[in-house]
Amino acid sequence: MSEHENPEQSPPPPPPPASPGFQIPYTPAAAPPQPTYSPSSQAPYPPAGVYQPTPYGPPGGFQPSYQQAPANPFDSRATTILVLAILGLLLCPLLGPVAWYMGNALRNEANAAGYPEPGVGKAGRIIGIVGTVYIGLILAFIAFIVVAAVATSGY
Repeated sequence: MSEHENPEQSPPPPPPPASPGFQIPYTPAAAPPQPTYSPSSQAPYPPAGVYQPTPYGPPGGFQPSYQQAPANPFDSRATTILVLAILGLLLCPLLGPVAWYMGNALRNEANAAGYPEPGVGKAGRIIGIVGTVYIGLILAFIAFIVVAAVATSGY
């Protein structure tokens, strides 16, 4: 025997039987070293990294809940409102007031049903307001140009 072999350790288990195709080589996992903790030490708690299980569950008696919040049934309509508002801001300004109106209706229906207003719907409603103001500015500019043209034409 060489000096690196330990006769008290059993040999690692044999690798799984080979099958056709790609095989991942088998290597036995080494157990992580266990920290030592003596309850007779002066520290009131074990050092960091040492977990002392209690018979009552997690420390502090708190049992976490992994339940998901119920889905908001108004989320799908909120996405439609956001898409309309963005299209109204970029391509067709007439969609801005439509998104604003639909966003207000969605907010009122969600509040009446006891759900919060979806954030995406709120963003679409606000962008619809901005698009509506944009239409107002365009119309005011066109009216100014028409009035200026009529005033300078001599009629």
